[in-house]
Amino acid sequence: MKFIWTWLILTIVGVICLPVKGNVNYTNSTNATTICRNARTNPFLSTSIWNTAIGSGAVFHDPGIFRSPFPLPANFFSDDDYFIITSTNDPLTVWYNQGWWGNPSGAGHCNIMGGPGYVWPALNCDGYAFDPDAQYPYGGTDIYLSPGALLAIPSSIAVNVTTVPGQKMLFVLRNYGGYLCDDTYYSRGTVCTEHGVTDEFQVAYGYAFDSGPTGLGAAWYADMLALFQALHVVINNRQNTIGGGGTPLQSLAPPVCPVGVQSSGRGVKVQVITFILTLFSCMNIYSFY
Repeated sequence: MKFIWTWLILTIVGVICLPVKGNVNYTNSTNATTICRNARTNPFLSTSIWNTAIGSGAVFHDPGIFRSPFPLPANFFSDDDYFIITSTNDPLTVWYNQGWWGNPSGAGHCNIMGGPGYVWPALNCDGYAFDPDAQYPYGGTDIYLSPGALLAIPSSIAVNVTTVPGQKMLFVLRNYGGYLCDDTYYSRGTVCTEHGVTDEFQVAYGYAFDSGPTGLGAAWYADMLALFQALHVVINNRQNTIGGGGTPLQSLAPPVCPVGVQSSGRGVKVQVITFILTLFSCMNIYSFY
């Protein structure tokens, strides 16, 4: 038996981080007061995969993330994504992703047919997945732990977290979960964040988001490790049963505000990293054949 590195990105649907403008009450055309949300801080349709909570009918599978016999991650890392607001009058600009991961040969599609590869809602996986000649391949025998998989923490599992951001992450992972979308390339757990979030995180909590098992962020690292170890795959997450179906643990998000209605007040920062998702979470997992 030999160990193979497996790197997968976990994208979380709504990570609460720092205060931003949130929902707003407004009077519609029938003079009724209703609630809407700012699509720039809480995007996507209310019924999309990013805004649908885990359901009471969810069936969970434990993939054993970061637990024996697999090594622990060296650290938890943030992978910044940019949220760029444009108008119809802006000129067309070609924007190349500023990512650090490079462009591996064959990336863009799976080079195998059948077996583990990817699951809905993913459309494909990297070309170097399952490639024994690649420098950093990923892949394994767990058919459920594949790009596109929805992971969440079952309500029946107690997770001991001690930091404020750890408690917020626990709420999101228990109620909404996150999707696997990419590999992290190195031995670490990775969370995708909007550019600038990690700076706000440092100011708010006094330690870096990118933390290891020692130093000021040791408690945050311990919380993230406990959260990742508690993640289970929702194996019945499908297009007609998003989140596993049944009664959702949280209500649907309100509709997007009409054009001209500005949200006001203080809310919570929810970035949906279209994993790529949206606000917190990429993760590095080990697998073996």
